[in-house]
Amino acid sequence: MIKAVPVPDRPVLAPGVQLIGEFASSAFKDPQWLIQQDGHFIQVPELLYRVAQYANGERTLDEMASLITASTDWIATPEQVGAIIATKLLPLMIITPPSAAESAAPAVRRPPSPLQLRLRTRVLGPRFVDPVANVLRLLHAPVVLVPVLIAAAVAHAWLYLVHGVVASIRDVAYVPGALAAVVGLLIVAGVFHEFGHASALRYVGGRARSIGVGIYLIYPAFYTDTTDSYRLGRWARVRTDLGGFYFHLICTLAIFAWYAVSGQEWLLVTVLFIDVGIARQLLPFVRFDGYWALTDLLGIPDILSQMKMRLRCAVQPELRAAL
Repeated sequence: MIKAVPVPDRPVLAPGVQLIGEFASSAFKDPQWLIQQDGHFIQVPELLYRVAQYANGERTLDEMASLITASTDWIATPEQVGAIIATKLLPLMIITPPSAAESAAPAVRRPPSPLQLRLRTRVLGPRFVDPVANVLRLLHAPVVLVPVLIAAAVAHAWLYLVHGVVASIRDVAYVPGALAAVVGLLIVAGVFHEFGHASALRYVGGRARSIGVGIYLIYPAFYTDTTDSYRLGRWARVRTDLGGFYFHLICTLAIFAWYAVSGQEWLLVTVLFIDVGIARQLLPFVRFDGYWALTDLLGIPDILSQMKMRLRCAVQPELRAAL
């Protein structure tokens, strides 16, 4: 006998749930909608999204059904809305269960993925990030971007094909304080990298919510909350993903200029480390910038989170239970 799941009389979204909106320029045949839950993105059809949208803690099931019928092509009944909540939204912990349900079956949060950014701490809020991003967005204009990319290509070609990095690496080992200075410059470049994402998003019409720090795998990492990019088109999202790389190149040009004035060889080691970091972040197999650019280019949100489900559908039925 299947036990009926209690449905709240006036449903409300669970804590930590945010409605993102329609996933623009997706690769799916039918429009997809995104709900964010504790850092995870849940992809749902429009009907489920509308039920969650109208669950504000004040509307009854009858009122929600009327709004869904008026705003969509579906003719919804209170019973159908209750069934969607009971079978879909409550198990996903998108809707807060009633008190009786909480005591009978406490919610179990899924463990965080080892490839997910953990211990996220917001450092800079929108009141600081948005004005700075609004100024820096001018760097994304083609009249600035193209010369910067050409200059960066020429400078890097000189470094690796003409000058070399052996003398620079030796300088780091022998010059007092050079290694600490390199680490400091890398931290500054990392923060500037995040403003590259924020300003790119501002340039295409969105706003970054925050810049912070967390733990990725085993080491600290900066992050920028660019959730607003999901309501924009595919190329706007890709530009946002690649904005950090562009700002890293701007950092390298500033370091090249510093080297031209001072002649300090250890400065070029900073460029080397920045380039290694760019190459590492281009890896599409972990949640670095290259991964997000690939998923946005393909129009499939967060491929890694959907990989297990896709594998279940691809293997033989008798093997599915083993996955």
